[in-house]
Amino acid sequence: MRAVRTLALTAVGVAASGCPYQPVIDEPCAYDPTVGNCFEANRTFNFDDTRVDAIDLASLPQATSACRDPVRGTVTRVVDGDTFDVLVDGASATERIRLIGVDTPETYVETGYPHCYGADAKLFTEELTGRRVALSFDRGCDDGNMRTLAYVWLGPRENDSWQRQLLRRGYAHELVIAPNDLLETTYLGDEALAMAQMRGQWLECR
Repeated sequence: MRAVRTLALTAVGVAASGCPYQPVIDEPCAYDPTVGNCFEANRTFNFDDTRVDAIDLASLPQATSACRDPVRGTVTRVVDGDTFDVLVDGASATERIRLIGVDTPETYVETGYPHCYGADAKLFTEELTGRRVALSFDRGCDDGNMRTLAYVWLGPRENDSWQRQLLRRGYAHELVIAPNDLLETTYLGDEALAMAQMRGQWLECR
């Protein structure tokens, strides 16, 4: 079993973004087979590659006129909190995936400083490196920047959505762009709950 990394405080107690890390207990959520992973901000995500490989891809949420059929693959590199590379099963080259419906703080800007909580969001998503993921799609697959737009799943249940994990833990905010609006209502609700509970960036980046 892979060791779970704990996000530790630096000597001065702040992340590279200038914001304090949330303390994380070095113990994963207990997996609930009815709803999936938990959204507890102080618990690590419960990863299980066999759970991903057992997903019935046809059962994943996707647009009626989706631009592509669902696929499975392995994350090879994380760019930031909402973007990473995946080697899809059977493919000879990786493709860059941009999460649909969410936006994490930037870790790189041409002028000025990285955005608050960008480093934290990237660290959280870096836990996907080497992991199996399932991808489903909406009506638009291309973001115009050579990235594939996708919903990312770590299991068959609603709480296994990586987008929802980012939103509920306060690492991202909702950013739905037409025509990819299948889960807009869900994401808005997740963002509202994180804000109300003062999680992640909603506490540290005011």
